[in-house]
Amino acid sequence: NATRVVVLAPNGQGNQSMLDEVYPSADTLPGGGKDPSLMISVHTYDPWSFCGQTGSNAAFPGTQAIIDPIRAVAAHGRRIGVPVNYGEFGVGRDGRQAERDTDLVRGYYRTVRQTALAEGMSITPWDDRGWFGLTRLLPDGRAEFVFDIVPSMMRP
Repeated sequence: NATRVVVLAPNGQGNQSMLDEVYPSADTLPGGGKDPSLMISVHTYDPWSFCGQTGSNAAFPGTQAIIDPIRAVAAHGRRIGVPVNYGEFGVGRDGRQAERDTDLVRGYYRTVRQTALAEGMSITPWDDRGWFGLTRLLPDGRAEFVFDIVPSMMRP
């Protein structure tokens, strides 16, 4: 099928930190990396102490600690000649959703988006309508954004 895209993901539930271990070079990709329809999807909840549903805003490692791994993934994707999608990322809070309603969390999402796009990658933030929720359904069936995260993420 000439129009299909084959999406690969590294081990560790697609964790960005596993990309260069699972696919260290183009020849380790299916077909030796010669298929122009290959793409890689990675996930990041790094650091879990900040991003995970049991995380805390107090564990925010600083913006550069978010940017550096994204740039490293982009550089590796370019080295092996495969486009990359950040196919899952976010900040969750189990039982402490109000902690997500902060400029720190909104800034995290914006940083991931801006850095990935600047590096030529696409993004797909995780929305489980729960701990990592970005939208919620209203009683009348319409949806609304949670804590202005998505509109803030989309701002330049």
